[in-house]
Amino acid sequence: MPTMEPGDLLVRALVDHGVREVFALSGGHLDPIFQACMDHGVRIIDTRHEAAAVHMADGYARATGKPGVAFVTAGPGVTNAVTGVANAYMDAIPLICIAGRSPIRDDDHLPLQGMDQVALMAPITKFARTVLQPERIAEYLVMAWRQATSGRPGPVFLDIPIDVLFTPTSEAAVPKLSRHEPDRRSVPPAEAIDSALDLLERAERPAIFAGGGAFFSGRPGRTPPVRRDDFGTGLRERQGPRDRP
Repeated sequence: MPTMEPGDLLVRALVDHGVREVFALSGGHLDPIFQACMDHGVRIIDTRHEAAAVHMADGYARATGKPGVAFVTAGPGVTNAVTGVANAYMDAIPLICIAGRSPIRDDDHLPLQGMDQVALMAPITKFARTVLQPERIAEYLVMAWRQATSGRPGPVFLDIPIDVLFTPTSEAAVPKLSRHEPDRRSVPPAEAIDSALDLLERAERPAIFAGGGAFFSGRPGRTPPVRRDDFGTGLRERQGPRDRP
């Protein structure tokens, strides 16, 4: 029966979501993922510190409107990533942080770089899980991606034990997945929108302070129309009947 490499499953799922670049710092826990990235033409932007990898993924998301992806190795690699993940959490930036992990078989035996990484990341992410079965790697990636991009965007975290990542799985055991992210976004009631527009109509000097959520509230490539002014760049040139000069 045909088998599949877990690293290949992960990278294929990322490619299915449109990922073409990832930010990383190499580590032995990640070798199969790096090999799969090269096999599938995914550009690896190598850094010299995990904090840089995560901050670069954050910046990529802010610049493109698409989730940034960072790979970090186990233990200190994860602790080095904490500030970047927390920053993305505070600013509602969609970021996928994927980490290596010590082997499951060595849990509670004081393994090298072994720690409860999910417990560390849970308070500063929307979704934090350990992948325990190789055939479910793509499934967990889909779940994490959906969490990162739905509702209020934010970072998510997956760690993959090295014995899971190095264990081939039966192709028949891998679930077939099709839907990657929600096709609807929540909107306020129509009366709330009308009320806000009335306030703007009556205002003498209206100003909108739009945070990162304004940028990520549309679909990729469709940012909301926010007027440019003499002091800032805004999100996009004004358009539509309600945008005034």
